[in-house]
Amino acid sequence: MQEVYIYHIRRPDFIGSRLYPLNRFKDKLPAIYENAIKKYEGREWLMAAMLPILGCLWNDVLHFSLMHPGEIYRPCGSRH
Repeated sequence: MQEVYIYHIRRPDFIGSRLYPLNRFKDKLPAIYENAIKKYEGREWLMAAMLPILGCLWNDVLHFSLMHPGEIYRPCGSRH
């Protein structure tokens, strides 16, 4: 069976070994939440976007990719 990898980009200041949806931090760890939402500056609307097929908000889920992030960012001209 072929190995399958799932990718998620971690922030440079990531601490720990588990990933949690951003909205889980809003009430429990507000300082972490406030720091993390900075990445949405200029696109705050996305934080209120509903994912109809899942019945939850954008920040209630973890976002993964089956493609290596380098393959995604390269065509976009990103500096990552």
